[in-house]
Amino acid sequence: MKRLLLQRLTTALTVPLALAACGSNPTASTPGFTVNLVTLNAAATQGVPVQSQAIIKATGGFNGAVTASLVDPPLGVTLTADPVQVNSADAYLRLTLNVTNDTPLFTKVKVRFSGQGVTQERDVQFVSQPSFTPPGLQAAVRIEKLLRAPDGTLWLSAGQHQVESNAIFRFDPAARTWRTYRLLQQASSFTDTDTYDFLIAPDGMIWAVVQDPVALLRLNPTNGAVDIFTPEDNANLLTSISRASNGHLWIKRQNNTFTEFDPASLEFKEYTVPDAQLTSRSTMDAQDNLWFMQFPSNPALVQFNTTTKTFKKFPIGGTDMPYSSVDAKDHVWYVDSRTNTLGVLDPSTGTIDQRLLPKSFKGGDFKLDPFGGMWTLQEGALKLFDLEEDRLLSLPTVGNALSLEFAPNGDIWYVNSDGRLVSFPLE
Repeated sequence: MKRLLLQRLTTALTVPLALAACGSNPTASTPGFTVNLVTLNAAATQGVPVQSQAIIKATGGFNGAVTASLVDPPLGVTLTADPVQVNSADAYLRLTLNVTNDTPLFTKVKVRFSGQGVTQERDVQFVSQPSFTPPGLQAAVRIEKLLRAPDGTLWLSAGQHQVESNAIFRFDPAARTWRTYRLLQQASSFTDTDTYDFLIAPDGMIWAVVQDPVALLRLNPTNGAVDIFTPEDNANLLTSISRASNGHLWIKRQNNTFTEFDPASLEFKEYTVPDAQLTSRSTMDAQDNLWFMQFPSNPALVQFNTTTKTFKKFPIGGTDMPYSSVDAKDHVWYVDSRTNTLGVLDPSTGTIDQRLLPKSFKGGDFKLDPFGGMWTLQEGALKLFDLEEDRLLSLPTVGNALSLEFAPNGDIWYVNSDGRLVSFPLE
């Protein structure tokens, strides 16, 4: 599956180089066309037009108008081209593809470019990314948390300080239906809160950590009922939540402490990280160890054994990025953006394997897919760094991706800066 994913991504993301007239290689003075990858903004269904735009750069001495038209266009597909910029060296066109019928994921159309006595025909690849918006979502709301449940449904929550941050949204990809759950208005007098993190328990219950009030919430998706559990120390924010194999919940807090919650006894217990200045959010491995980063002084990856209640620190050279992730082998990954270095810690030996990342890999939060790939969310794109092939692939996104998930077949789901849930199906 991993090789299939990479093969399809490689095919989809290959952008043709500029071609010159008569098939010769382009030079600085030879007219040619560089075609950017085109991204469809939504699924084309039930005859509803879908528009997709891309900027086409005509290089090499174009100082006049450049036109573009489809050659033998597929049924229901039309193209318009509008000039964006014309100067002495280059001309730019904005191509708008209009689709009124269902199109395959990767659709190639032949476009005829003409300008300054030069005419060329080029194949342009279009990538379809269906998108779905939670009902009633306001335009300013940022959906920043995305989780996939075992039944295949997708769950979303709004970012901090957002109008809809007291809601969690459920999306059924098969039925393409939404359901909205209000976290607090049914259970208390609070009508607004910030959802910092949430998880889906094996029994289907949703556990969320929120601010205003500082509390742990349990949502029953069957009937929408919400239970509120408030720790004794309610002055420090709850920033992330994990679930151990015994059912206990572990909550990372802003003041370098962890809170353990037993759903059976409803008891809270506190544990403090020793000798730490700042600590990041935490993630849990398959052995019920919590992992997080300590910075900026005495930078280290820190392991908290939730069984023995002990901390173990693995010093690292330094990082200004508090992001880490655990893979299927319980190896811990982190990125040092100052040196553009990827580090992978093997806790069983204490060794850290380091390698330089490609220069175009910009630091930021990242996620590991089931196939050994490392993804980072960047402006206008998802970047996939394949360690086996030591290469970086770029997947253009509809808007800026804020969070992503992977289906078992390798399909990608992400939420963007417009609050939309977007699908990149590989089948």
